[in-house]
Amino acid sequence: MSLNSIYLAAAKKAEKIRIQLGKNSFDPLSIFDVCQSLDVTVRFCDINMEGMYISQTSGKFPTILLSNQRPMPRRVYNCAHELGHHVFGHGSRIDMLSDHKTGTPSYNPEERLVDTFAGILLMPIASIHAEFKRRGWNLATATQLNYYNISCFFGVGYQTLVKHCLLNDLISEGKANSLLKTTPAKLLKSIDGMALTPAPFKIIDGLSAPKTIDLEVNNYLFLPTGTSIEGDHLQPLSNSSVGEIFVAQKPGVIRVNNTKYDFGAFVRIQNNNYVGLAENRHLEND
Repeated sequence: MSLNSIYLAAAKKAEKIRIQLGKNSFDPLSIFDVCQSLDVTVRFCDINMEGMYISQTSGKFPTILLSNQRPMPRRVYNCAHELGHHVFGHGSRIDMLSDHKTGTPSYNPEERLVDTFAGILLMPIASIHAEFKRRGWNLATATQLNYYNISCFFGVGYQTLVKHCLLNDLISEGKANSLLKTTPAKLLKSIDGMALTPAPFKIIDGLSAPKTIDLEVNNYLFLPTGTSIEGDHLQPLSNSSVGEIFVAQKPGVIRVNNTKYDFGAFVRIQNNNYVGLAENRHLEND
């Protein structure tokens, strides 16, 4: 398959799934919810791999296995990658490495196809443009923290968003290289407010927000000032230049709401290194 035919096939399949789920090209998706809607079981396992797809056998649902040893944003992309194997009928696959490189024996047209599908499904080009424009940011001049903010909206990793923008000619190679000089850990240190123990974090600025926000215990969540929080699952820490800082204390599902920005979302918190079905990941501890 040519690169153009691979892209068209991936884009067509991603759009078909969004239409099937009643989502437009601007809605952020929870890939775990997508799989559940498509009757694909997702299970987190304590295995050192990226992901595995097991096609339907003996009447059992097709299953995606994901390593709990990978960061949450990486699991999101890996899940979309494995879902690609499912929707394109590739049969059972195991992916030991997710950072495929052109020219390596393992990076065949099918892998390129599902990688392209995963990127388009999770980060539609129209939505990327819309989210930057909504905030008055230009893709060519936006800061590293700006890009991280947008990656949180889509629920993907910072590097994943940057590389997706580069591959789709939204930014130059020089801009991508400049953005990739930092890491989420360095960005966390750059936010003024208080000294935070290194941990994964998400920024929700209220200008647009996903309907569901997935976290793990001890993750930080930055929310607009004045956001109301249900329950005691999120502990307030301090204020910062990008919003109020909260830390996830325990698993469960709570609602956050901000009347000033007219947004509300469900925050779903799971235990670190959770093993089990994705649909049960945020059940509260006994």
